[in-house]
Formats: sequence, structure tokens, C-alpha cells
Amino acid sequence: MSNFLKSRSFGYGLVSVVYITALIISYWLYFWIDGISPIWELLIIDIAATLWIYLWSCVFRNASLYDPYWSIAPLFLGLFWLDQSYQYIGDVPLKLWIIYGIIALWAIRLTYNFTAYYQGLTYEDFRYKFFRGKTGKWFWIVNLFGIQVMPTVLVFLGSLSMSYSLTSLNSPKITVFDIIGFVVAGGAIALEAVADNQMHKFVKKRTDRNQIMDQGLWSRSRHPNYFGEVAFWWGLFFFALGADLTSWWTIVGPIGMVVLFLTYSIPAMDKHQLTRKEAYKEYMEKTPAFIPRLFKRKK
Repeated sequence: MSNFLKSRSFGYGLVSVVYITALIISYWLYFWIDGISPIWELLIIDIAATLWIYLWSCVFRNASLYDPYWSIAPLFLGLFWLDQSYQYIGDVPLKLWIIYGIIALWAIRLTYNFTAYYQGLTYEDFRYKFFRGKTGKWFWIVNLFGIQVMPTVLVFLGSLSMSYSLTSLNSPKITVFDIIGFVVAGGAIALEAVADNQMHKFVKKRTDRNQIMDQGLWSRSRHPNYFGEVAFWWGLFFFALGADLTSWWTIVGPIGMVVLFLTYSIPAMDKHQLTRKEAYKEYMEKTPAFIPRLFKRKK
């Protein structure tokens, strides 16, 4: 069995089967659940799919089996709201398809990024390994609530803006807020793509694993990819405002993303790099953690 776990092909196959069956379960629940608010219906479906992924992550003792869920889930959350729009008005305006196209572009790019550099079932995120070693027999609780359910809820909150932007009945025309959303979300996707591409080229060409990526966007921010990720969720929020100003409360989603990345993701990554690379401390001192510096620092 260990030989299978080392195989990337086996890993791809397993991940595909697990996520396809999760989709089948979600599709069945979509028709089975009735008589409650669409938002609560969607949350139940979302949690059920997460629990299915969690089950298999326990079977194969690899919490990273959940990693693709972050980018895949919004694709289907968006389809749910497009279907709601179709049921309400019997049509889906072009504006909604454009917004969904932005969401799909983000999801496909991020998912491709995962699959292109997937290392198989023997790989597990360093943060998950830390928690596994720290919590021992209680890791299943951390895995369930901290690694899987919490991010699912956070993505769900970030996607609440879709309940307005993709079921727009009040404003089928493109508004100023929509234009802001296009610029912010589209720019965020481009920034993430450039940052990831620069990092992958650096990793491929480096001659020493202790080398630090401090060129391109990474010379302006230690985590430009994280900045782009958070910016994308703010873009979705502006799309919601473009549909209905009463959607202001969906700001809880992007705020939650800011809190996640500033209080956990960035500190955890910085701490990890500090333990591996001596020069990283100097890099931290001269490079902003999150928001990219607009102008290069004078030497």
C-alpha cells in the first residue's frame, strides 16, 4: 500500500474519486432537502461534503486531502445561486454569468496550481504535521474542526456575497460597484498568478534550498499570493454591493479572510521559514508581510 501512496497517479485518482463522490452526495442533498432557507440548505450541503472529505482524510491519515476544497467549493456554491436565480426569474442575466466567470477563473487557476505541484498522498502540509505531533490521539478533533470545518465555514461566509450578486433581481445592469469588483477580483487573480509563477520558477532554478525568494512581487511583500487571495474575496463583496446595498453585512466574509491570514497563515509561514533559513529574519525586517510596497526600498 505504501507504494501506492507514493504514486502521484494514485493520489490524483483518489482525490478525484473522493471529490466526485462528495459532489454526488451534495447533488442528492440538494434535491432531498426542502422547506428551509436556501442559505441554510447550502450550508448543510457544504458541511456534508466537508465531512465526507474529512472521513477519507482520516482513512489515509492525510489532512491535506482537504486542501483542494478551498478552491473547488466556490464553483458549486456559485452554481447553486445561479440556479436560484433561474428558478426566480426563469433566466440568468449576462451580468451574473460574467461575475461567475470571474469566480470560475479564480477557482480553476488555484485548483490547477494545486494539481500541477501535487506530490501525492505522502505529502501533508507542515502545519497539519505540527498539529498532528502536538495533539497526538486528539488530532482528529483538530483535523475536523480546525483544518476542515473552520475553513469551510470561512469560505462559506466569503461566498455569501454570491447570494446577492448571482441572484440579482434588482440590478441586472453593471454598476460602479460591479466595476470595482471586476478590477479588484480580476487584479487579485492576476497578482496571485504572477506571484505563484515567480515562486515556482525560483524553486525550480535555485541551487541552494536556503536561498530566499526576494525578487519580483516577493521583494514588495513576503506573501503577495496571500494578499491576492484576500483581495479576491473583497472583490466578491463589491459584486454583492452592485446587486443590493443591503448586502453590506456580507462584509463578514472578507473580514474573516483578513483575520485568518494576518493572525494565522502569515505568522505560521514566517515561523516555519525562520526555522529553515537563517537569512529569513533579514528578509522579514526589510519586506512588508502582507500589503505590497508600491515603491522599491532604497538601498
